[in-house]
Amino acid sequence: MNRADDLRSEPVWPVLATVERNPAPSEASDRALIEALRRGDQKLGRQLYVRLSRVIDATLSRVLGPNQPDHDDWAQAAFEEVVRSLCKGQFQGRCSLTSWAASIACHIGLNAIRSRKTERAIFDRRESVEDPGLPGTPRDLSRAIEARDELRWVRAELAQLTPGRAEAVLLHDAFGYDLSEIAALTHSTTAAVQSRLVRGRKDLAERLARHREQEQGA
Repeated sequence: MNRADDLRSEPVWPVLATVERNPAPSEASDRALIEALRRGDQKLGRQLYVRLSRVIDATLSRVLGPNQPDHDDWAQAAFEEVVRSLCKGQFQGRCSLTSWAASIACHIGLNAIRSRKTERAIFDRRESVEDPGLPGTPRDLSRAIEARDELRWVRAELAQLTPGRAEAVLLHDAFGYDLSEIAALTHSTTAAVQSRLVRGRKDLAERLARHREQEQGA
């Protein structure tokens, strides 16, 4: 196994679970759905929406957290961006259509976190709970709260990285895409993605370490 393949086994943080990347196959192929979209076929257009809406919803929930008040708006924005990219011919078929949609939703989510207004909505809502069922014992409850707070700060610090590094870390470590897939999704080279991933992990680890030091010194 070479260094590029081995990167998958060294995530900076293990707190974001992998979203489903390979949903059950639908009747129409990716190419058929794209062609139908371009010619205005409403029936297959609905099938396109059904195929992509699940992965868009799941991706945004992983990036931003579940039950966010503006989730539907972000999902709509992501789907519209997918449609625009397909109509402009930006999708070249180097990855699956669902992977393409997940990448765009990831980008939308990171942009949302970078917004000051969105950061306040996400990170200052202390009543928000990542897991709807908190453990019953005080010790388990304390661990759950700590994990929720750590996840909140991981998201916040991740959004401070450069866009290329943030997307590389998120797509690789959180969503499980390999380097070649990310290269296809971001119109880049495998070497460039590997560099962004290594530097992004380093930046994120340093940011989280500084945050922990500040917490301990408070």
